[in-house]
Amino acid sequence: MSSINKLAIRGIRSFSPESEETIEFYSPLTMIVGANGCGKTTLIESLKFVCTGSLPPNAKSGQSLVNDPGMTDTAEVKASIKLLFQNRSGKTCVATRSLQVTKKRTKLEFKAVDGVLKLKKDSGETVSTSMKCSDMDRVIPENLGVSPAILENVIFVHQEDSNWPMQEGKILKMKFDDIFESTRYTKALEAFTKCKKETQSKAKTLKAELMELGAHLMAATQSKKELEDAQRAKEQCDEELESIGQRLAQNEDRLQKVNELLTAAQASMQRLKKLEWQVAEADRRVQEKTSSLESVLPDTDEQLQHVLNNFEMAMAAKRKDLQSLHQQMDAVTMETDKIRAELDRLNLRKGQAVALQEQLQAQRDQQWRIIGDLAKRFPFLAQVNLAGGWNAAVVKDVISRLQSEYQRFQQESGRDVGRLRDVVTAMEKTAGEKRALMQSLEVELKLKTEETRALQQDCNTKRVELSRVAASRGNIQRCQLEFDGAQQAHQEFMTDYNRKIDDIRRQIKETSDRMRNLQDELNQDAQLLQELSHHRKELAAAEANIQQADADVRLAQTELASLMATNRDVLLDVLAVDTPIQRTDELEGALKALDTRTVALQSQRDHAREEISRLRSELAAKDAVLSQHTRKLQDLRVRIEGLSNVEQERDRLIQRLNELRRNRVLIGSELEPVPYAVTFEELILRAKETEDEAREMLTITKASKAFLKRLNKERKRNPSACPCCGQQMNATVVSTYERNITQLLKFGDEPDDQPEVTLEEYNDTLEHASALFLELQTMQKRLMPAMEIRTEIAHLERLVQEISTDKRTKQTELLDWESVRLVDSDLQVQTMGRVHRAFQDICLRWRNAEQRRVDYVDRKKRQTDSLFSGAEMGGRSLEDIEALQRTRQETKDTLQVKKDRLATEETTLSKRFYTVKQQVTEAEKALTDAKLEGNRYEELETTLQALQTKMAEIESRRHALQRDRDQADRDVREFHVQVTAKQQELRQREEDHQRQGQALQREQETLHQSQQTIEQLSQRVQQDATMNVAEIEASIARGQQEIAQREEDKQRTFLPRIQALSAEVASQEHIKRNVLGNIELRAIIVEARQLRDEWQQLQQATTSSSNGSGSATQQQYQQAEREQAVVLREKATLTSERDTLKGRVDVYRVNVQQVERRLQESSYRNIDERYRRKNIEFETTNMAVTDLDNYLNALDRALQSFHTMKIRSINKIIRELWQQIYQGQDIDTIEIESGADIGDGETAAATAAASAAGSSASSRSYNYRVVMKKGDLPLDMRGRCSAGQKVLAAIVIRLALAETFCNNCGILALDEPTTNLDDPNKAGLAQALARLIASRAGQVNFQLVCITHDEDFVRMMRNELALTNDANLPAYYFRVYREEKGHTGKFFSHIDRIPWEDM
Repeated sequence: MSSINKLAIRGIRSFSPESEETIEFYSPLTMIVGANGCGKTTLIESLKFVCTGSLPPNAKSGQSLVNDPGMTDTAEVKASIKLLFQNRSGKTCVATRSLQVTKKRTKLEFKAVDGVLKLKKDSGETVSTSMKCSDMDRVIPENLGVSPAILENVIFVHQEDSNWPMQEGKILKMKFDDIFESTRYTKALEAFTKCKKETQSKAKTLKAELMELGAHLMAATQSKKELEDAQRAKEQCDEELESIGQRLAQNEDRLQKVNELLTAAQASMQRLKKLEWQVAEADRRVQEKTSSLESVLPDTDEQLQHVLNNFEMAMAAKRKDLQSLHQQMDAVTMETDKIRAELDRLNLRKGQAVALQEQLQAQRDQQWRIIGDLAKRFPFLAQVNLAGGWNAAVVKDVISRLQSEYQRFQQESGRDVGRLRDVVTAMEKTAGEKRALMQSLEVELKLKTEETRALQQDCNTKRVELSRVAASRGNIQRCQLEFDGAQQAHQEFMTDYNRKIDDIRRQIKETSDRMRNLQDELNQDAQLLQELSHHRKELAAAEANIQQADADVRLAQTELASLMATNRDVLLDVLAVDTPIQRTDELEGALKALDTRTVALQSQRDHAREEISRLRSELAAKDAVLSQHTRKLQDLRVRIEGLSNVEQERDRLIQRLNELRRNRVLIGSELEPVPYAVTFEELILRAKETEDEAREMLTITKASKAFLKRLNKERKRNPSACPCCGQQMNATVVSTYERNITQLLKFGDEPDDQPEVTLEEYNDTLEHASALFLELQTMQKRLMPAMEIRTEIAHLERLVQEISTDKRTKQTELLDWESVRLVDSDLQVQTMGRVHRAFQDICLRWRNAEQRRVDYVDRKKRQTDSLFSGAEMGGRSLEDIEALQRTRQETKDTLQVKKDRLATEETTLSKRFYTVKQQVTEAEKALTDAKLEGNRYEELETTLQALQTKMAEIESRRHALQRDRDQADRDVREFHVQVTAKQQELRQREEDHQRQGQALQREQETLHQSQQTIEQLSQRVQQDATMNVAEIEASIARGQQEIAQREEDKQRTFLPRIQALSAEVASQEHIKRNVLGNIELRAIIVEARQLRDEWQQLQQATTSSSNGSGSATQQQYQQAEREQAVVLREKATLTSERDTLKGRVDVYRVNVQQVERRLQESSYRNIDERYRRKNIEFETTNMAVTDLDNYLNALDRALQSFHTMKIRSINKIIRELWQQIYQGQDIDTIEIESGADIGDGETAAATAAASAAGSSASSRSYNYRVVMKKGDLPLDMRGRCSAGQKVLAAIVIRLALAETFCNNCGILALDEPTTNLDDPNKAGLAQALARLIASRAGQVNFQLVCITHDEDFVRMMRNELALTNDANLPAYYFRVYREEKGHTGKFFSHIDRIPWEDM
């Protein structure tokens, strides 16, 4: 039995971290007294933390549990809790928990250090163990002998959590589930249920596997028989094959000799025919070659070969000369192209130089106009000389004057605005002083007003109090009379109170002793009755199980008869009988026949599935090939479609080319339209021609425009002189000159009213022509593979057609297998499988029912034999024991009624005692209050007069302040108007200055930017030395002359020589061909003469050996053919017989291999042993399912019984305590109602029925609520009871739970139990606790720890314990208080031990 002895605290909450405070715990009572806030609850928190590791409510993460570092002026505070206790084995233990709080920059950091547990062994040795906090949380409750839930919710309950039985249902359920440890038992039930389900699932799986193994066993036996038959037939066929092989060998020897003769004769005949054909062919070739030659030369072969060799050497020299001329002409062409490119670059450079000079002049003109506008707008620029045109010095002078004027304007505007801003600042300062004066007056006025209001309230209060005191001065005499009467009534009551209360308590003790003796006798015979009742229940259960087994056998027979009637057609073919089955051996025979038939049907279905699988594989392969060909065909078609789009694109490009050749730029070049039927090579040449023409037109146009600009510039300088020679011209000559110049610059037949073609149009035409030429070159490359793609498309289409035809044939065959043969096989297998499973299930239930009947009959016999064999009966019958128990229970109930009546009388006397005492106390207090009120009347009159005088003075001062405030307010408003006007003037002046300064700055920036642009352009003109237009024009003229000279040299020098050499080479090639033809003709004539000689010799040899009826070779050949025909017929006969036998042997070999392979498969290997093991595993698993079901039901019934018994015991104790403690008449008793939720939430009333019906025990849980009863009506106590009733109910429930669950640990701590209780209920609680202490006086480890600040309750407890004879009074009680440490202003808690007599 465990108990606590001593607690030492250091640094916890308000306890000092520098010293350790200790408290001892006595048996049966430890009383702790102290004022509110002194640290009493810290003792409960420390006990709870050291035992369970649970933090108090609202302790954050533990920081507030330890003394704050600010109280000790340190960065870290270390705390410790030590508990000396006796564990449930009676050994002394010391548990130590260490804590620390460290002060960080912005927070406090809490840390729990590893704990230490010291254990003193029987030998006196002390063992110290350091362990983690979680291990301490587990080990200490085990040593105390209670669960952590009991320690937290019953024994050491914090004051804030003391009313947990009155909380909402969810919290109440969680608390009671922890106390009853329902979660642990529920997990056990869930584990049993889960194991049962898994085992059942395993049994079903094993059953299916066993059936499958049975089918495989039958199939393996049949396969072995087929293997033996096939091997015997194969051996016979091998013997016959050996005999035929010998005969075929003899036939082969004869055939070989005949074939040799045939081969020799046939070779001679074929050689003769071949030579005859070769002679005719040689003659034909001679005639063809002779007709193809121009002339047959009479020269010899050596002469012709010599002519041919000399010809090759001459032709090689001429080709080399022709190639050299072509290379020289290409070099001249390349040089000409380089000169043309240089001319293009010079024309472009000339245009850029002219444009840059014109841009520079335009910028200068614009800048000069800006300076003229500025001179008109600003007077300080009027003296600037603008008569001589643009001048850089004048521009710089203007920019300098603008900068000087801007700086001067900024200085003057700054001084002007500064003077005005100083005036505004001074006025704002004066306005601020006036506003400050007004605000100070308002503040003082407000203070006086508040002071007046406060004085008025004090006066009113004093007047009311003065009236009340005047009225109470006459109550002193009445209070004195009431006090005297209350004292007299108290003395009269006390004369009989002590005698009556002693007599009642003596009778209660005697009644309790008799009830205890009766309870011992009841407990002795209750165990015997329980065992007898258990035997009776088991006999009844065995009889019911026997009847259930008989009913199961009959049900199996009925289901079997129904099954056979339903499937008569199927079973009649398999079983060959139509009579009902009455015995299990008949049923097993029928089951074996069904197994055989099922295996045969499954083999047929497997064969059909193999055929379907083969056909599907072939179809899949064909689909893959067809898909591959189809994708490739689609890709080729897409490519050919892309190439067809190229044809359309080609027509579009021809149209674009024709439009380009007809536009304004090229219309004068007389380019003919390109027809749509033109070849692609010619189309590319036409595009190149268009590009060259556009480039040439662009070059000429650039040069012409540059020349025209130069002429116009010269004419502007001297309009009446000729720009070329400088000669003076009259008006007629000028008109003629302009008309001729305009006509010369026109190209083609442009009408006069058309606008001039721009350089941009020439550039665009050249770019379009170049882009078109590139597109045509790209398109030519894309048209090459078109024919190859079309050939491949035709080949793929033919392959796709063949594969599709073969695929349709295979699909027809597959459809036949799937829709007819496999469906029939599946239907037969399903029907037979369903019947087989039904037979198997009925057979299993039939056998199980018969086996269960035998087991239950044997169990019933054993129970009957052992029912009355025990020696505990003592010669009494079961009825005698039950009658004696009823008599004892009735006597105990009568004594309980008497005890309750005596307790009620004792409670009534106690209530009367406290009522009388309360009346005396109240009368005395009323008399004292009346006397004090009488003495205060004169003091209140003097205070009231002083208040009225002061209020008049303050009111006068308040009126003066109000007048000053109003005058200051008017001054502030008037001055504010003046300040606003000045501020507006300042803002207007600043805006004007800013606008003028921005205008000057903008003009200055404009001129500056213009000057920068002019300087940049001038630098570019000066830096580029190639900008001389005259030099560029001279270079262009020299280039054009050089191009004309080179073209003339090419036409005059190279082209005639190239044409002459080409004609000479062509005529020499004709002579070469004739010489080669004569050489070939002579070779053919020689070959024909040799073949004819050989043919004549072979023909003569064949004719000389014949006898006049044909050649000898032909006669030998005919005889050999006849003999060959005879041998071949004999060979064909033997071969046919051999092939037939080989086919049979192959069939037998394949069958043997298939059977051997099938027997080697995993499903048939070691099938006999596997079937035996699987059958054993299946039977043992079924037995395990039955055992698990029995264990689950037994555990569920035990848990229900335990829960019901505990709830009944708790409610009984609650009822007794409530009737002793509660002094009201509105509630007879309170109870804890527990309802069981099963699955969807059935109540407790349905628990037994649900269990009998087979509901899942693992899904059961309990809901709890506290109800109060008046009569037989239960009401939910939560939300309907007062605060005092709630506190009292929570204490009673905790007392009952401690009485029920704390068998190994008799500790109970009550923290402020009298909260919200009136005096009668306090007295009742004190009496109940005193009785509890007296009843547990014999229990060594019973310890009640009571913590309170109520001195009256302590005196009640002392009186009640003094009146109880069985209670051992403690020697000391403890007082907790807070005391200042030195004069630091820091208070820490202390504990003092005081003798019990000094209370």
